[in-house]
Amino acid sequence: MPSDRFRGKKLVIAWRVTEACNLSCHFCGYSSIMERTRTYASSDLALEFGQLLREYRRRQGRDVLVSWIGGEPFLWPPLMDVSHHFKHQFKLHVSVSTNGIMPTSQGHRERVIEDFDEMTFSIDGRAEFHDAVRNGSGIYEKVRSTIIRLSELKSKRGIGPLIRVNTILMHDNVHHFERLCRTVAKWGVEELTFNTLGGQDRPEFFPANTLTYEDAVSFQQELPRISKQMASLGLRIHGSRKYLDKITASAMGMKTPIHNCAPCRNFLFIDVNGFLGPCSGLANSGSGISVREIKFPEDLQALSPKFNYDRSKKMPVACGDCPSTEFFGKFADPIENPEAMLQCVSIQ
Repeated sequence: MPSDRFRGKKLVIAWRVTEACNLSCHFCGYSSIMERTRTYASSDLALEFGQLLREYRRRQGRDVLVSWIGGEPFLWPPLMDVSHHFKHQFKLHVSVSTNGIMPTSQGHRERVIEDFDEMTFSIDGRAEFHDAVRNGSGIYEKVRSTIIRLSELKSKRGIGPLIRVNTILMHDNVHHFERLCRTVAKWGVEELTFNTLGGQDRPEFFPANTLTYEDAVSFQQELPRISKQMASLGLRIHGSRKYLDKITASAMGMKTPIHNCAPCRNFLFIDVNGFLGPCSGLANSGSGISVREIKFPEDLQALSPKFNYDRSKKMPVACGDCPSTEFFGKFADPIENPEAMLQCVSIQ
């Protein structure tokens, strides 16, 4: 996912390019042990849409960041070639979120340095906890080694992606958050983001592992202090005050309906089948629009009023408890800009 260096006028697009994964994490609906579809995105469609985004960027004078997500994006065979085209030919910013179990050759790291603006690695705690929830041995060590080698190569070359860690806050790891931050800062990680455990993908895992109200309140109280200390180590922690409030509300079992999110104005989600929406909840619900219908840059501009009109007729189920971490300010800084949120938020 994007950082503040692309904020302002940019358009952010999160694109799920595969449902395949090489891990069997206990909390994830894309776990390799789950019986489900394992669809891959069309590389031809991605390249076609990338060309349209290039023209959109040129006409609008607006940066575009495309963030590949999965499953595990490095299992999408055309990932590196498509990313190269997006960055160097289409002049788009490119990001990827990975579990860190990826090709580790020197040649592959060289390509990563050249072709990505951001890389987000998933780490949920120190070695014992991370390997336990990710359901495998040695996973933590592989991710640690990959990040350190990438950071060293980036330093040597003087170019390369911003290196970020994202962690899932759970009942058994939230009180070790500061220790995790100190650890990854030593590896050369520059940013850290967080989200809470979701209950829809693996409802059997959720009840015993989700944050309690006390967990959420304690975390919210401690985060400003932790953020200031980590900043002195070169690690920037993101998450607005509104985002923390959303986490606490979720821990209390409260829903957060959103009635006007300026859909598709600054953020788009594209699912693995090429359906687009203002968030994953709408793109996957049958309310999305096929990317193939977006023929011209002007069609992108027309998405916001279209989704606003559709919602005025019938509020989508997803909007009754908004799942969009982007909307709530996951990538804002809690110290420098604690109220960084869209002005149209309406929480009831």
